[in-house]
Amino acid sequence: MRVYRRDKPISRATLVFIHGSPATADAFHAQFKDSFGDGSLVAYDRPGYGGSPPIGDSNNLQAQVGALGSLLRSIQSANCILIGHSYGGAIALKAAIDYPQFVQGILLVGGSQPLAI
Repeated sequence: MRVYRRDKPISRATLVFIHGSPATADAFHAQFKDSFGDGSLVAYDRPGYGGSPPIGDSNNLQAQVGALGSLLRSIQSANCILIGHSYGGAIALKAAIDYPQFVQGILLVGGSQPLAI
């Protein structure tokens, strides 16, 4: 999975950007240029998009959430704030339910997909 990171040595939170469909992590390029104080930033190309190879059915919500879960485990922070745009909003919501030990909060931007849980 292609991941873009800007780590701060002492970070109060890690902002994790989740793009919609079709898109790539490049959608968040401007956020990496501006300062977010003492927050670390992570954006990734979801499986099947940009520089990340597909995993099974790349449109399957649970597969996308599982990939994000792997990323959250690798970040090793309990202070992640998931920022989901469009279909990334559904992924953020489900990931917050499935991986509460890593997620401090969520922000949905233009969320477009209903989520049945």
